[in-house]
Amino acid sequence: MVRIFAAISLFTLATVALTGCGSGSAADTAKPSPSPAPAITSDRAPIGTSSAAGELAGLAAAAKGRDYSATYELTRPGDKPVEVSVELAADDRWSVEVPGGAQGGKADVTIARHRDFYVQCVEGKRDSCARVDTKDDKIPSTIDPVVQHVFTDWLDVMINRSSPISVAYAEDVKGVAGQCFWLERNSVTVSSPIPSGVYCLRSDGIVTAAKASFGSLKLKGEPGSGPGKLTLPDADEDATPLGTSPPPKPSPSKSKSKKPQ
Repeated sequence: MVRIFAAISLFTLATVALTGCGSGSAADTAKPSPSPAPAITSDRAPIGTSSAAGELAGLAAAAKGRDYSATYELTRPGDKPVEVSVELAADDRWSVEVPGGAQGGKADVTIARHRDFYVQCVEGKRDSCARVDTKDDKIPSTIDPVVQHVFTDWLDVMINRSSPISVAYAEDVKGVAGQCFWLERNSVTVSSPIPSGVYCLRSDGIVTAAKASFGSLKLKGEPGSGPGKLTLPDADEDATPLGTSPPPKPSPSKSKSKKPQ
């Protein structure tokens, strides 16, 4: 009986010893908890979230219907800066003077919205403007100086949350106020309705800067009051809009052959 009890005691001690030499307690074998995610110190959402698109839509909506006049500095790639004058009326008429906006930069033009159509006026000939024939209310690319879209129809694209663009916050542009955004086409579309680039707007809807393929645009000074109802000249039915490409070079004249003496 004593031997049986001793054997049981030895077996119990061996079992306890083996348990103590095992793989360790639950606290020792548990995986370390992951480090907490870094806190977002900015009061804005991270770049690339829908918050940027929502804020842009709100600012663009404030810009629609604004009645103001302003001057912007436009710098095209490889060119010197020029001043672009913008007049926006509450009745959806507008006028944008674009130095070098036609004939490869050799002609200054004004592109304007006149009731339900567009006109192009050549500098110095404002009383004789050509009507611009459009398709689906779009100015043909052969005539389009582009920069006026920043203040007009591109705002509609920014407002529409279903537009095929991706929106993110961008760094501020030096020397201008407002919130800046980076816009580009999203992954489900081949082309974007707005050129990829940076667009900046103030809280009151004033466009303060833009930088894309057409060049760099910056607001100069404080915008003034708008024209109320913008008065534009009627289109001359016989006038033809100037194209954006340089005019064709004149063909060399054929020299007259001299008659033999």
